[in-house]
Amino acid sequence: MNWTRWLLFMSLLFGATEGRVPADDEPPEDPPSTNTPSQAEENAGDTPAAEPFQVSLTDKWKVLVNPVKPRAGLVELTKKSPIQNVDEFTFTGPMVGHPFGLGEYAADGRWALVDGVALPGGGKNALVHLAAADQFEMEGVIHQEKYGGWLMLIGWNQGHGYSLSNVTLKESGSPWFICEYRGGKAIESTNNEVKHFEWKDDQPLRMLVKEKMLTVIVGKTSIVEDYPLENYTAGDLFLGTYDTRYGPKPIGVRSLRVRAAVDKPEKGSKPKSTSKKSEKQNSKKTMSSPDEGDDPE
Repeated sequence: MNWTRWLLFMSLLFGATEGRVPADDEPPEDPPSTNTPSQAEENAGDTPAAEPFQVSLTDKWKVLVNPVKPRAGLVELTKKSPIQNVDEFTFTGPMVGHPFGLGEYAADGRWALVDGVALPGGGKNALVHLAAADQFEMEGVIHQEKYGGWLMLIGWNQGHGYSLSNVTLKESGSPWFICEYRGGKAIESTNNEVKHFEWKDDQPLRMLVKEKMLTVIVGKTSIVEDYPLENYTAGDLFLGTYDTRYGPKPIGVRSLRVRAAVDKPEKGSKPKSTSKKSEKQNSKKTMSSPDEGDDPE
């Protein structure tokens, strides 16, 4: 993968106004959910939504990043794009002040398509809206390399929801965390370290949320299986990067699609289950202090 070329495209996207190619030929996206939180809503505490969350997914696959016949060069996301850039989005993660953990978050970057691959750029915290969903399954192929942090927000509705975050360190592995939020702030007691696994290069991703349980599989590795999300409700689904001492994680989405969860998962799509008891035993509340070897070079 020629990341140097993509970084050049990113500089063109955010440093110039000429030569941009709008993605007007992409299928129209459903209007962003009226329940997508503003900053004021996120600071409004636990006030319930006035109306039920609007979900548009069906049991038919909705393509978010299409790998078929990708357009060459830089393609800027527009209002018609299946995925949408997110501005003025803030929340407080569970590890404020930690050089590698998810802490104070304020979206400041943008995503674009480069040779058909969705890439973040132009900032440290780049967030993109994927879908408004209740029970759902999502699959695709994502490229990751080097160091830094990235995250997904699941069932996000007016500051309530869950984060799945991962950071890759130079000498201390690559821990994964799940945390619940209320009023746009992490409930620190729910922040669990659930896996150590380093995502390298292109890997298939499968995510399933059903009956308030989360399953995430990367390649042949189960990150979590039937992990309980006790207070999960319908909400928005986001993908993004977050800043660390090493910067954000370089990632690229080659393909991605999502649909409402079906009763019978496709044969062979789910590996052998892991007991909830052993998963709880392997969970840790917080990430340990960084080793000396994780100081920046």
